[in-house]
Amino acid sequence: MKSLTVVPMGGLCNRLRTLLSAYHFAQSERDVFVRVEWGKNRECFAEYTDLFEPIHEENFSIVPRRWWNVPVRRNNLHLPALLRLPVYDKQLNYFRPHEDKSVEEYFKDVRSIYLSTGYQFRPYSQEQMQSLLPCRELQERIDGIVGEFPENIVGVHIRRTDNMDACTQSTDEVFIRLMDRELQADPYTMFFLATDDGTVKNKMMKRYPGHVLVQHTPHVRRDTLEGMEEAVVDLFCLAHTRKVIGSHYSSFSETAAEIGGIPLTIAIEEPQKPAVETIVFASNNQHKLDEVRKILGEKTRVVSLKEVGITDDIPETSETLEGNALQKARYVYERMGCRCFADDTGLEVEALGGAPGVYTARYAYPDRHDPEANTQKLLRELKNKSSRKARFRTVIALIEEDGSEHLFEGVVEGTITEEKRGTQGFGYDPVFIPEDMGKTFAELGADVKNHISHRARAVEKFSAYINA
Repeated sequence: MKSLTVVPMGGLCNRLRTLLSAYHFAQSERDVFVRVEWGKNRECFAEYTDLFEPIHEENFSIVPRRWWNVPVRRNNLHLPALLRLPVYDKQLNYFRPHEDKSVEEYFKDVRSIYLSTGYQFRPYSQEQMQSLLPCRELQERIDGIVGEFPENIVGVHIRRTDNMDACTQSTDEVFIRLMDRELQADPYTMFFLATDDGTVKNKMMKRYPGHVLVQHTPHVRRDTLEGMEEAVVDLFCLAHTRKVIGSHYSSFSETAAEIGGIPLTIAIEEPQKPAVETIVFASNNQHKLDEVRKILGEKTRVVSLKEVGITDDIPETSETLEGNALQKARYVYERMGCRCFADDTGLEVEALGGAPGVYTARYAYPDRHDPEANTQKLLRELKNKSSRKARFRTVIALIEEDGSEHLFEGVVEGTITEEKRGTQGFGYDPVFIPEDMGKTFAELGADVKNHISHRARAVEKFSAYINA
């Protein structure tokens, strides 16, 4: 039987996402025994069984982490990876699912895999989330608190001590503004407050007397067993509210909403949230931003991910350009709730069966962008090929404020040169000659390219729609 050893990393909710991914993997891959090794450390000072009931599955187990399966770190000189060499056929240290191939693909060639990560690496369902059952003592505490909840109660999670993004983006003032709005809509609104900062807890209870419920325990640090127990109680109490007002870049806020199947509003400074006339482009690529802004002109203000405070690496796991563009746009929409768009571009070469396609940006290396290496690999692959026909295709996915989705496509046919030509442009521009032009994009320059390129054609259709 094949075996997968999963070591969850990070804090409580990062670990729970990894654990649920492993659980789903075990349920769908019955020929693999999945063993989750949960380590007790300063990030999460509790064993799994200190906090939750066991999960029973024939090919799945959760056990304390063995010392040789500790994640590699600078302070252990990566020695654990060397010790594990005789035990596992493949080690996926710090596995990043959006940058690597799937675990299933690795199992095509090996029988035993070690995987350490703090990410969700497999989708899981609401039903599988219900397998997370707090241990009896904690469940009794949860029931006692939830039993006091009125019908109209809103969860509030304010993360502070170990999250700089939450401190700077989700300030106390933003939470106060959002809580004030809830009270304006319904003066009888109650709040269940969860926070890792005792000062913040006292501040909110003083500001909203009679409207704030909290755990009736002394505030303790999260690097103690008592603190982790308090965290689990907070998590599941939040999940029993009507909605959660949560902190920016906090897996705790997100997981609470996921467990309860309830809406999540991220508290973020309003100046960073786009106004109606602004549209978010799900990219930080300066070349793309410049190109799109030139085409759209002054009628539309295009802002990047960085400008709205999204620093995540957005997954692109679809096998189509349309799927990747929608995946990125949905990621932004779920966090911002505003009008946004994303694009995906592929170079499709006839002699290579449409490759590199969705892998255009990572053609040379699956884990990073290297435009020069991509170009050189393409030229090598086409050496001695009779056909050099190719096309660039861009797909733009737009999501409106009401959640409706629209796709726009731009295509430019052309050929691949035998060597690089021109110094302007980026990516594959020096080796792509658009049809009927006789020069590469890099020779034509930005002004010409912005009128005839695949992205230009897609953006023109996109612009005509949003400015109609």
